[in-house]
Amino acid sequence: MEQPKVSVYVQGSFFILLSLMLLVLPFSWVLAVILAVVVHECFHAATIAILSGRIYSLNLGAGGIQMETESLSPGREMLAAVSGPLGSALLMLLAPWMPRTAICGMVHCVYNLIPIHPLDGGRILACTLEMLFPGKRGEGIFRLSQIVLRFLVLIVCMIMGWQWGILPILVIFLLFKWKRKSRTV
Repeated sequence: MEQPKVSVYVQGSFFILLSLMLLVLPFSWVLAVILAVVVHECFHAATIAILSGRIYSLNLGAGGIQMETESLSPGREMLAAVSGPLGSALLMLLAPWMPRTAICGMVHCVYNLIPIHPLDGGRILACTLEMLFPGKRGEGIFRLSQIVLRFLVLIVCMIMGWQWGILPILVIFLLFKWKRKSRTV
């Protein structure tokens, strides 16, 4: 049986992000970040394949990598969402041999568990609410939670930006730039 092809789209902003990382971080750290991201996404892809799901495309941009997949049930989507941070956390096992990669994996895990869509934590929250409160009620609770959580992140990032500079402002930009499309990983 022939495997369906996956389209890959790379936005210019992806190269700008990569260039900024190369300007700011030592090359060994950039490699560690890339390895952590690849492991994270491979865990998502493997879980989707195990669940007999289909990946249509990979979109690389300044906001990270997003996979466009077929619609999954809330339980299956939750498993797919949890698998990426799990893969990132498992990189801690490499700490004695690859400490940079282990650190990048843990940071990637914690960041992706922020319960704001389209991050994995936001998808986990959406799936949980959809299973607990099917229909419009769950969707309403999710939308309200996103407004409250984004406001809290905005406040925290503004406080951090006041004290530490521009990095938290970039986080705000990335979190508020994403728009919810169909189901994405």
